[in-house]
Amino acid sequence: NNDWSVTNGDGEKYWNHQVKLSVKPKTNDDLSIDELISLFNEKVEPVKVIKSNVHGKNNLVIACSDFHFGITKFKDVQNRLVELIDLIHRGWKQIVITQLGDLLHSDALNTSKTTKGTELDPIDFVQAVRDAERFIFPIIEESYKYSDSMQMFNINGNHDETTSFMFQEMLRAKYPEMDIKVNNSYREAFVVGKSVGLLALHGHAAKTKAPMLFATEYPEIWSKSTYRMVLYGHFHKEV
Repeated sequence: NNDWSVTNGDGEKYWNHQVKLSVKPKTNDDLSIDELISLFNEKVEPVKVIKSNVHGKNNLVIACSDFHFGITKFKDVQNRLVELIDLIHRGWKQIVITQLGDLLHSDALNTSKTTKGTELDPIDFVQAVRDAERFIFPIIEESYKYSDSMQMFNINGNHDETTSFMFQEMLRAKYPEMDIKVNNSYREAFVVGKSVGLLALHGHAAKTKAPMLFATEYPEIWSKSTYRMVLYGHFHKEV
């Protein structure tokens, strides 16, 4: 901010004032979680999914882990999706979908990096989200149609803690009638049927302590379960 005076031909003095501003666009790092969620969900249209008349007596757990969309392309997993949809169409009493983390390869939009900031090979983040949608949407919709009850849980991974949370928020907004649990946690326990207790975690942290954590953090599920399992991913390599 500065000012200066000028004098006109009649000897009258005038003051001029100047203000300079420096501006820049908001980046991914500048946005709050609430702002990111708002941007992610602003064009989401709720979908009404109609139940089928197909039922079953058994339960199904679908564990989705380490798809790393961005490095993985939809065409790489398209055949697996077809197989999974065929399995879902058999009809089930209960379906539980667990997203065990690293659905997306990057936790940033314009740069490719993990949650802790480790630099990764560049990816097309927009295409990564589109591929994840093409894979996850049918699983959710068909699971809801071909089961008496359906739940979905999200677990934090080491690559996509923020972007995966936003993706789950989008799913919750898109399918408001479904039981999609959005949380910011590294593990979650749940019951399948009446006697199977499962603890889900990504696998990059606390894997060796999983049984103890299951018993201490979820004592009711642990004590009432005849069978107990731990689901985890993370351990993979490029081949």
